[in-house]
Amino acid sequence: MTDLLVIFDVDGTLVDSEYLCCQGLSDLIPEVDESVDELVLLYRGVKLLDIFADIEKK
Repeated sequence: MTDLLVIFDVDGTLVDSEYLCCQGLSDLIPEVDESVDELVLLYRGVKLLDIFADIEKK
C-alpha cells in the first residue's frame, strides 16, 4: 500500500479569517483609526506578529 498525504488550504474558502481578524483589531484596539476594509487592504497576507508591531509603531 502507498501512503497518501492530502493537504487542504481552506483559508478564505470556509471563513475569511483575515476580515474577521481585522474586525477584531478594529473592535478591540481603540487607537486603530482605519476602517475594517482599509485594514484588510493594508494587512492582507501579513503575519499577525507583524500587524501588532505595525499598530504599536503607529
